[in-house]
Amino acid sequence: MYALFIDFKAAFDKVDRVKMFECMRERGISEWLVRKVEEIYARTRNKVKVGEKEGEWFETTKGVRQGCPLSPLLFTIYVADVDEMLKKAQAGGVVVGREKVWSLAFADDMVIVAKSEREMKEMMRNLEKYVRKKKLEVNVEKTKMMVFSKRKRKNEESEWKWEESKIERVSEFKYLGYTFNERATVRAQVREERECGEASSGGE
Repeated sequence: MYALFIDFKAAFDKVDRVKMFECMRERGISEWLVRKVEEIYARTRNKVKVGEKEGEWFETTKGVRQGCPLSPLLFTIYVADVDEMLKKAQAGGVVVGREKVWSLAFADDMVIVAKSEREMKEMMRNLEKYVRKKKLEVNVEKTKMMVFSKRKRKNEESEWKWEESKIERVSEFKYLGYTFNERATVRAQVREERECGEASSGGE
């Protein structure tokens, strides 16, 4: 199985608010609630502080509020249609139980999955178009590819790219607090928990 762990660059700052409100309505959220959120963002202002010096207030017209408990949910709604887009493209995805899954996401932590290299590369091309449409940007340096396999693959030199930038393939990756490894075992997570336990006990 192939998995691309995606990191969005300044994701919350790049949300198109007009599109976000459209997404809320498309997901069936009540008009009353949508209007309440619109009121929150009707006039948002920021200012930059460096040391003791503060700049002038300026209005912002895009992005969701940093530190607001509502922001992760709003971003999740903003990209909730990514699975529908990937499904419509009929490429990639893996069967989990009785369901087929193309992506997993919580706020700006996203992963897309496929059974083959060909399908993954097609998914990536489709996702590139989607990201541009949503006015988001992928942080290629923090975006990683992992190929899960029970057996060691020899001489696999596949190159992975996001647009023109190379994506690193890794043997381990921590996603939402869980450490995955390419052998699909729990060893990496067990090691992580043991190291955390030793650190908290002073290594005794």
